[in-house]
Amino acid sequence: DRLGGGCRGEVGARGGGGAPGAPGGGGGALYAVAGASIVLGDNTTLAANGAGGEHAQNRWGGSGGGAGGMIVLYAPSITASNATLVANGGGGASGTDSGTGAAGADPDPSTPTMAAAGGPGINGSPSGGAGFVAGTPAVAGGASPGGVASGGGGGGGAGYIVTNIPITGVTTSPTITVGL
Repeated sequence: DRLGGGCRGEVGARGGGGAPGAPGGGGGALYAVAGASIVLGDNTTLAANGAGGEHAQNRWGGSGGGAGGMIVLYAPSITASNATLVANGGGGASGTDSGTGAAGADPDPSTPTMAAAGGPGINGSPSGGAGFVAGTPAVAGGASPGGVASGGGGGGGAGYIVTNIPITGVTTSPTITVGL
């Protein structure tokens, strides 16, 4: 297995003018190894979330949200007390038929089971899709009316959290995979 961050989103479809928004960056990667133990104390948060797509301008499609990254914990003993581990996807940006679209949201580590929202459609433009969270897949962006290149960007996908042994006392999204 390889340690790696999440993939960035894609740039929105080319429109008739203006400029695309930057795609959301992928979440980072963290690999923690200890010879004896890893202790995640009260209110510890480890986050490798993707970012939301940035807003587009004048008839561009929304850029996609970044995928969650990777968190790996490896030790003979791993204990947690009210800890949070998250690798959720960012929200996709809205498309725009004119003017400026809306950016997708970044995931909030303090609400690990709430999806990062897609950018809301403005003046009838398609909304961006929400990012992955807590087993709920990322959502595609809204379709462009009339085949114009201004559809909403899709939300970012799930990251990966893995440990070598089961742990309790932790809220995670996505679910921990045990086994290295």
